[in-house]
Amino acid sequence: MKRLIFSTTLLMLFLLSACSSKTADELVKYNNEDLQVINKETKQMYAMYQEFQTIDDPKKQFQYMDEKLLPLMKKMSKKTNDIQKNLETEDVRNLNAIMNKEFDTMVDLYEKQAGVLKLLIPPVSEEEQNQAEEIYKDVQKLSKKSDDMGEKYSDKLRDLADKYDVSKGLKPNSVPIPPQ
Repeated sequence: MKRLIFSTTLLMLFLLSACSSKTADELVKYNNEDLQVINKETKQMYAMYQEFQTIDDPKKQFQYMDEKLLPLMKKMSKKTNDIQKNLETEDVRNLNAIMNKEFDTMVDLYEKQAGVLKLLIPPVSEEEQNQAEEIYKDVQKLSKKSDDMGEKYSDKLRDLADKYDVSKGLKPNSVPIPPQ
Protein backbone atom coordinates (compact mmCIF):
# COMPACT_ATOMS: atom_id res chain seq x y z
CA MET A 1 0.00 0.00 0.00
CA LYS A 2 2.85 2.38 0.85
CA ARG A 3 4.46 1.59 -2.50
CA LEU A 4 1.20 2.39 -4.29
CA ILE A 5 0.91 5.75 -2.50
CA PHE A 6 4.57 6.51 -3.16
CA SER A 7 4.27 5.51 -6.83
CA THR A 8 1.12 7.56 -7.29
CA THR A 9 2.69 10.60 -5.62
CA LEU A 10 5.82 10.25 -7.73
CA LEU A 11 3.74 9.99 -10.91
CA MET A 12 1.74 13.11 -9.95
CA LEU A 13 4.93 15.09 -9.31
CA PHE A 14 6.35 13.97 -12.64
CA LEU A 15 3.18 15.00 -14.49
CA LEU A 16 3.07 18.38 -12.74
CA SER A 17 6.69 19.13 -13.53
CA ALA A 18 6.17 18.12 -17.16
CA CYS A 19 3.21 20.51 -17.47
CA SER A 20 5.14 23.25 -15.71
CA SER A 21 8.11 22.76 -18.02
CA LYS A 22 5.89 22.90 -21.11
CA THR A 23 4.35 26.17 -19.93
CA ALA A 24 7.76 27.62 -19.04
CA ASP A 25 9.15 26.68 -22.45
CA GLU A 26 6.14 28.12 -24.26
CA LEU A 27 6.28 31.34 -22.22
CA VAL A 28 9.93 31.89 -23.14
CA LYS A 29 9.27 31.09 -26.82
CA TYR A 30 6.20 33.32 -26.83
CA ASN A 31 8.06 36.27 -25.32
CA ASN A 32 11.38 35.84 -27.09
CA GLU A 33 10.23 34.72 -30.53
CA ASP A 34 6.51 35.12 -31.20
CA LEU A 35 6.35 38.70 -29.97
CA GLN A 36 9.51 39.93 -31.65
CA VAL A 37 7.71 40.82 -34.89
CA ILE A 38 5.13 42.76 -32.90
CA ASN A 39 7.91 44.45 -30.91
CA LYS A 40 9.43 45.70 -34.18
CA GLU A 41 6.06 46.90 -35.46
CA THR A 42 5.37 48.66 -32.16
CA LYS A 43 8.63 50.57 -32.52
CA GLN A 44 7.56 51.46 -36.06
CA MET A 45 4.18 52.55 -34.67
CA TYR A 46 5.87 54.88 -32.18
CA ALA A 47 7.94 56.49 -34.93
CA MET A 48 4.88 56.90 -37.13
CA TYR A 49 2.84 58.33 -34.26
CA GLN A 50 5.56 60.90 -33.57
CA GLU A 51 5.41 61.88 -37.23
CA PHE A 52 1.61 62.02 -37.02
CA GLN A 53 1.83 64.46 -34.10
CA THR A 54 3.87 66.89 -36.21
CA ILE A 55 1.11 67.20 -38.81
CA ASP A 56 -0.87 70.42 -38.37
CA ASP A 57 -3.48 70.00 -41.08
CA PRO A 58 -6.59 68.04 -39.90
CA LYS A 59 -7.17 66.57 -43.37
CA LYS A 60 -3.58 65.30 -43.56
CA GLN A 61 -3.83 64.00 -39.98
CA PHE A 62 -6.95 62.06 -40.90
CA GLN A 63 -5.31 60.63 -44.03
CA TYR A 64 -2.19 59.61 -42.09
CA MET A 65 -4.27 57.96 -39.37
CA ASP A 66 -6.58 56.26 -41.86
CA GLU A 67 -3.95 55.16 -44.38
CA LYS A 68 -0.92 54.40 -42.20
CA LEU A 69 -1.51 54.11 -38.46
CA LEU A 70 -4.84 52.30 -38.51
CA PRO A 71 -3.78 49.64 -41.05
CA LEU A 72 -0.61 48.92 -39.06
CA MET A 73 -2.61 48.62 -35.83
CA LYS A 74 -5.04 46.22 -37.55
CA LYS A 75 -2.10 44.18 -38.83
CA MET A 76 -0.61 43.98 -35.33
CA SER A 77 -3.98 43.00 -33.86
CA LYS A 78 -4.35 40.22 -36.43
CA LYS A 79 -0.89 38.91 -35.57
CA THR A 80 -1.67 38.66 -31.87
CA ASN A 81 -4.84 36.78 -32.77
CA ASP A 82 -2.85 34.47 -35.06
CA ILE A 83 -0.34 33.80 -32.27
CA GLN A 84 -3.25 32.78 -30.05
CA LYS A 85 -4.17 29.94 -32.41
CA ASN A 86 -0.75 28.32 -31.98
CA LEU A 87 -0.47 28.52 -28.20
CA GLU A 88 -0.91 25.26 -26.33
CA THR A 89 -0.78 26.07 -22.62
CA GLU A 90 -3.59 27.76 -20.74
CA ASP A 91 -1.43 30.28 -18.89
CA VAL A 92 0.25 31.56 -22.05
CA ARG A 93 -3.07 31.58 -23.96
CA ASN A 94 -4.61 33.65 -21.16
CA LEU A 95 -1.66 36.04 -21.22
CA ASN A 96 -1.88 36.54 -24.98
CA ALA A 97 -5.67 36.96 -24.73
CA ILE A 98 -5.03 40.10 -22.68
CA MET A 99 -2.83 41.42 -25.47
CA ASN A 100 -5.47 40.49 -28.05
CA LYS A 101 -8.06 42.55 -26.17
CA GLU A 102 -5.63 45.44 -25.83
CA PHE A 103 -4.85 45.51 -29.56
CA ASP A 104 -8.52 45.11 -30.49
CA THR A 105 -9.26 48.05 -28.19
CA MET A 106 -6.50 50.03 -29.86
CA VAL A 107 -8.04 49.35 -33.27
CA ASP A 108 -11.37 50.69 -31.97
CA LEU A 109 -9.57 53.68 -30.47
CA TYR A 110 -7.74 54.51 -33.71
CA GLU A 111 -10.95 54.11 -35.73
CA LYS A 112 -12.76 56.53 -33.44
CA GLN A 113 -9.81 58.90 -33.42
CA ALA A 114 -9.87 58.87 -37.24
CA GLY A 115 -13.58 59.66 -37.06
CA VAL A 116 -12.87 62.66 -34.84
CA LEU A 117 -10.18 63.88 -37.22
CA LYS A 118 -12.49 63.51 -40.21
CA LEU A 119 -15.15 65.59 -38.48
CA LEU A 120 -12.60 68.33 -37.77
CA ILE A 121 -11.58 68.84 -41.40
CA PRO A 122 -12.55 72.46 -42.20
CA PRO A 123 -15.03 73.82 -42.63
CA VAL A 124 -16.39 72.45 -39.33
CA SER A 125 -20.01 73.03 -38.42
CA GLU A 126 -21.16 73.32 -34.83
CA GLU A 127 -22.86 69.93 -35.16
CA GLU A 128 -19.61 68.32 -36.38
CA GLN A 129 -17.70 69.94 -33.52
CA ASN A 130 -20.22 68.54 -31.02
CA GLN A 131 -20.05 65.08 -32.61
CA ALA A 132 -16.26 65.16 -32.50
CA GLU A 133 -16.33 66.09 -28.81
CA GLU A 134 -18.71 63.21 -28.04
CA ILE A 135 -16.64 60.69 -29.98
CA TYR A 136 -13.49 61.99 -28.31
CA LYS A 137 -15.00 61.06 -24.93
CA ASP A 138 -15.14 57.48 -26.23
CA VAL A 139 -11.52 57.79 -27.40
CA GLN A 140 -10.49 58.78 -23.87
CA LYS A 141 -12.38 55.82 -22.36
CA LEU A 142 -10.78 53.42 -24.82
CA SER A 143 -7.37 54.90 -24.09
CA LYS A 144 -7.86 54.29 -20.35
CA LYS A 145 -9.11 50.76 -21.05
CA SER A 146 -6.06 50.06 -23.21
CA ASP A 147 -3.70 51.44 -20.55
CA ASP A 148 -5.34 49.21 -17.93
CA MET A 149 -4.99 46.16 -20.16
CA GLY A 150 -1.35 46.99 -20.80
CA GLU A 151 -0.71 47.10 -17.06
CA LYS A 152 -2.64 43.87 -16.57
CA TYR A 153 -0.57 42.21 -19.31
CA SER A 154 2.71 43.36 -17.77
CA ASP A 155 1.65 42.19 -14.32
CA LYS A 156 0.52 38.81 -15.66
CA LEU A 157 3.75 38.33 -17.63
CA ARG A 158 5.80 39.16 -14.54
CA ASP A 159 3.71 36.78 -12.40
CA LEU A 160 4.07 33.93 -14.91
CA ALA A 161 7.80 34.54 -15.27
CA ASP A 162 8.13 34.27 -11.49
CA LYS A 163 5.78 31.29 -11.26
CA TYR A 164 7.72 29.31 -13.86
CA ASP A 165 11.09 30.73 -12.83
CA VAL A 166 11.96 32.02 -16.30
CA SER A 167 12.49 35.72 -15.58
CA LYS A 168 16.15 35.53 -16.56
CA GLY A 169 15.31 33.75 -19.81
CA LEU A 170 12.90 36.41 -21.07
CA LYS A 171 14.15 39.09 -23.42
CA PRO A 172 13.54 42.58 -22.07
CA ASN A 173 11.26 45.10 -23.70
CA SER A 174 8.21 42.99 -24.20
CA VAL A 175 5.56 44.56 -26.37
CA PRO A 176 5.02 48.11 -25.13
CA ILE A 177 1.66 49.78 -25.27
CA PRO A 178 1.24 51.43 -28.68
CA PRO A 179 0.81 55.21 -28.69
CA GLN A 180 -2.66 56.66 -28.34
